[in-house]
Order: sequence, then C-alpha cells, then structure tokens
Amino acid sequence: MARSNVTPETKHDRMLAASGAARSPREPATSSAWRDPRSWRPYVVAIVAVAVALALRWLATPLLGDRYPFLFLFAAVLFAAWVGGLGPALLATNCGTVLHVIGAVNGERDDARLDGVATAAFLLLGIAISLLGAGLHRARERERAALAAYASEHALHRAHARTLDVLDTLTDGFIAVDRDGVVTYANAAAEHIARRPRGVLVGQPCGDAIPAFATSGVEAALRRVMSAGVSVTVDHRHPETGQWFQLKAHPAPEGGVSLHLRDVTANRERERELAESRRLLEQMTEGTPDILYRYDVLAERTVYVNRAIEELLGRSREDMQRATSRDWEAMVHPEDRATVRGALEHIAALADGEIWSYAYRMRHADGSYRWMRSRVTVFARTADGRVAEILGIAQDITFAREAEAVLARHGMP
Repeated sequence: MARSNVTPETKHDRMLAASGAARSPREPATSSAWRDPRSWRPYVVAIVAVAVALALRWLATPLLGDRYPFLFLFAAVLFAAWVGGLGPALLATNCGTVLHVIGAVNGERDDARLDGVATAAFLLLGIAISLLGAGLHRARERERAALAAYASEHALHRAHARTLDVLDTLTDGFIAVDRDGVVTYANAAAEHIARRPRGVLVGQPCGDAIPAFATSGVEAALRRVMSAGVSVTVDHRHPETGQWFQLKAHPAPEGGVSLHLRDVTANRERERELAESRRLLEQMTEGTPDILYRYDVLAERTVYVNRAIEELLGRSREDMQRATSRDWEAMVHPEDRATVRGALEHIAALADGEIWSYAYRMRHADGSYRWMRSRVTVFARTADGRVAEILGIAQDITFAREAEAVLARHGMP
C-alpha cells in the first residue's frame, strides 16, 4: 500500500476544516492577525498619541483657556494616520470625540453643556484628516515598496553583473543554452575557443553558433542532458586547430544547459608522451638480456621482474612475482646465502644513488646453478628515511666464472 505523504497534523487540520470546527467558536477569525505586533501596534500608537495630545492640551490650559479644545487632537489624528493609516486615525478621532463629550479635554468645566457644533466639526475634520493621512500613508508605503523593489532589482542587477564579470575572468569557456538549444550567453574564453565573436554566438542554435559541435556528438549530448536531466562529459577536438577540449554539460534551470569547456590539449599531449615513455621503458626492460627486478624490502616480496628470468633461470615470471624472501633464499646456493644476507643488510644502509654489487649462485629450474652478479640501488624510502624498495639488475656471469676456473686450473692468472 502506498504511504501518504501528508503529516498527521495536516490531516487533522483538514478534517477540522471539513467539519467546520477548524477554528474554535471562542476564537474570532481575526485573532491570528492580532498575534502579529505589526497589526495592532499602530492602534496602540494612536491611543498613546491621543493621550499625549490630552496631556499637552491640559498643560496649555493656562495659556489657551477653553479655546481650541481640539488643537492637539488634530495633530494626534494626523500622526496616527501617518503611522498606521485609516484605521488608527479613525480610532484617534473617536477617542478624542468621546473624551471631549465626557469633559476630559478641558477638565472640570463650569459650563457642562455639550458643544455639539464643535464636536461635530472635530468629528468631520478628524475623518477628513484620517482620509488625508491614510492617503499619505498609502503613498508612503507605495514609495517604500517601490524603493525596496528598486533596491532589490538593483542588487540583482549588480549581482548579475558581478557574475558575468566573474565568468569573463574564467580561463574555461562557459556557454549557456536555453531549452530550445539557442545560445543565450558565452564568456570571453568561449569566444576564444569558438574563434567567433560572442555577438555571433549568442542568439543562434548551438550547432550553428559552433558548427564543430554538430559533428562531434556535442549536440547529442545536449539533447541527452535536456531529456534525462543528467550531466554529460564529452571530449571534443577542434577540427581547425587540433586542440582538445573537455566539455561538461549540466542541467540548468528552466530546461536549459550550462556548457563548460576546458582546453585539455596539454593534458592530452602529456598523456601521449607518458604512454610513449611507458612503451619505451617496457620495451627496454623486456628487451634487456639481464634480469631487472624491483623488490619491496619491508613487505619482503617482489614487485616487478622482467621476462629475462624465464631465459636465465627457467622460472615463470608470474611465479617469481609471487615469490617471498624465503622462496628467493631457497634458490640461492647454500654457500652463498650468508653473502646475500650480508648484502641485504648493507643495502639497508645505502645512500640515494649509491650502488652495491655482489655475486652469488642461483639454482636454475633444471637443478643446475648459475652465477649471478646483482647491482642494487635504493628505489623508494619510507617517511622516516628507511629503505622501502630496491631496484636491481642481475647479470648471468656463469661463463666468466667458468672461464676463470679453467684459467686457474692451468695456472694462468
């Protein structure tokens, strides 16, 4: 059964809404709005403004007497309208009217008769001031919104300009393509790579803007990115310059594609040179008649041995690369094993570039022994300077040793 993505709280709210009980009868529809201080703060300001106006009018009583009872209240209404709009201004008007009616404007008056004309005039003028102030408030809010929109648009424009400046400083090419395959932007590096001005590139289909893309599989890669929404990497060789570029296509917003082009000609050339060097080294090591080997002293195993070992000792190259130090020692003539051990101890103290040479006998696969002379040097060291690997070359000197023995038997030096 498919699991619903709706949370329990959402289900509960929907059930309450459907049953008409989503809101408590005791909670009015606008109660949530009053939880926001921005909604009720202007009304508090209006009440405070009226209170301040009354206090100022009371302080001015010795100077004004009973004249101009609404002088400061007009200012309070205008201030409330400026701060909060029509609602707070009407609240200030009503508060001022009520307080005037109950005699709170002038304090204790000898004549308690209600001045209906003055009150009506204040009420009407208060409403007019409220409407005027509300208009000013709306105009100010519109101005604020316009300034905010302008600032936001200006910030976006500056950010966009900075982005374009950054893209133009990149050494890699960058091309933006929309969902229709039309180039919408190309930086300076892309202009150089395409060898066409960006004014020609922008506004054209990618294949027309850079014709080489149409025949190198780039367009097919773009279609795959647009259809599958996956990133694709393509190696592209420029037909005119012979340069190699690595093109990475990534999905962009609204179905477009972002193309990143990097000149990898130097990398390709290095890879070619490295491959040639490896091939040359392999030919040299495999073609030499002597045994070339690389031995891990710490792990006591053979890392590499060439095929000469098959001809000189009749042993499989694969078997000897799996051979341990004990296997090698077992093939050494018993009388020469001490010589080999001593040589290994001396090799552990070799300086870089120093070569140590020693002779010993090795058993052939047919059981006979062959005289070998090894020349060994340090190939790698550990972080603390110990010898980790050695590189050696073993030469078959059996014929020379036998010749020396024959000469010795005949008394010849």
